[in-house]
Amino acid sequence: MRRRSYRRPLGFAIVAAWLFMAGWLAYRELGPGFFSSTASVPLVGQQVSDKALPRDSWMGFFAGEEQVGWVHVRESAEEREGAAGRRTDLETRMTLNLLGRPTELDLEGEIWRGLEAPRLEFRLAVGSGDYDFRLAGAVSDGVLRGEVISAGETVPLEMTVDDELVFAGGFGTALGFPDLDVGDEVRLESFDPLTLTKSPMRLRCAAREPLQVGGRTVETRRLHATTGGLEVRVWIDEDGEVVQAETPLGLVLRRIEPRSASAPETPADGGELLRLTAVEPRGERPFRGARRLVVRVTGGGKGLPEDAHQTALGDRRYLLTQAPEPSPSPAVPAGMDEHLGGDLFVQSEHPKIRARAAEITAGEDDPWRRAVAIYKWVYESIEKEPVVSVPSALEVLEKRRGDCNEHTVLFTALARAAGIPSRIAIGLVWSETLDGFYYHAWPEVHVGEWTAMDPTLGQPLADATHVKILNGGIEKWTQLLPYLGQVEIEVLEVE
Repeated sequence: MRRRSYRRPLGFAIVAAWLFMAGWLAYRELGPGFFSSTASVPLVGQQVSDKALPRDSWMGFFAGEEQVGWVHVRESAEEREGAAGRRTDLETRMTLNLLGRPTELDLEGEIWRGLEAPRLEFRLAVGSGDYDFRLAGAVSDGVLRGEVISAGETVPLEMTVDDELVFAGGFGTALGFPDLDVGDEVRLESFDPLTLTKSPMRLRCAAREPLQVGGRTVETRRLHATTGGLEVRVWIDEDGEVVQAETPLGLVLRRIEPRSASAPETPADGGELLRLTAVEPRGERPFRGARRLVVRVTGGGKGLPEDAHQTALGDRRYLLTQAPEPSPSPAVPAGMDEHLGGDLFVQSEHPKIRARAAEITAGEDDPWRRAVAIYKWVYESIEKEPVVSVPSALEVLEKRRGDCNEHTVLFTALARAAGIPSRIAIGLVWSETLDGFYYHAWPEVHVGEWTAMDPTLGQPLADATHVKILNGGIEKWTQLLPYLGQVEIEVLEVE
């Protein structure tokens, strides 16, 4: 195989996470996510008026004054199997620059809620180029049953859920919010069907203020929605409809006329989110391939995790080192089941993944040599290009292209299929192109101890410029939100 050299940063895992968070604004903080509250938000079984239906709303995504996408929400009354209900349809499109490369994200779905009985049905499709992810299911009797479709494969999904969490009625439409006045606050829980996770949310009314919309003044209430350390400011009119929302990193969601919602052209500087998330360090200048760094990391969280390559020195200082090549490895220790099994995105138990792992590692008995063989195959076989997708090892195996997200999820699945404990690390890594640290994902394998590798950047032993924030896959994306735009790095020593 031909070895590919690629010097431009491909750390789009967190950028993709942010895009999905932005796209899901209408489904979570602003839209028909699944919510509950201890406050007086009407739930299924209580009276929920649908006299204003059908309703239709268009909102645009803006980076500065440049439109980079839109959201279209339609809400209507609909009966299913004789039961009255409310249906919400969502369509989202974004076009962004990722280091000068136009990248599109399309999201489409619907949610139907029964008004009198605890019943809910939903479907979701996320696409970017020829990458496609679909999720569909229904909830009844406290159980969510559905299926995930990726790379033409269907994987069943079943999980228990809290009835109060899932079956919210009056709250959770992109066109309606709780009737909060200045100083009022509610605490909610949201379930995100994209990451299949639950998270608490705080919603408070901060002020009443006029807002200029389409050349006219609209009286609004400003709400602050906080979840996972991310705060979104939302302005709603007297009918409870969203007029504008401000998100971190400069993205704004604003009410627009339907004629303004045509797909935007490739955005210029406004759509370049990767540069917006980059962290420009103070102090000494790092370099790719460094074997030792001492950094001070402030803002965004309570501290970084420690392991053999990242050691806390006190006063928010950390020693980062590149690991030596592991010695011949002992047997896999107990307690590694979590890092050997598969899930909806790391399908390490699928026959296609197992067959490829067996082919790559044929004739190798030593776990480290097997890990290096998998690293080399992923590095050489996956084209280096930005992809905004829900990461799926099966789809990457089929498409053979992607950024750090795709490289990492496929490596992790192949390593686990080969009997090597593996996990995903997410954090920051140095980029010469951006002259800063950018958000990135890479795998770690347990061969005697946890050792970081980077098949995206071509490093069998990840260098010391990798600053780990957490371990975990798509379900941990929201934990990175407090760091975006907040974290600061000072480089004290570099070798």
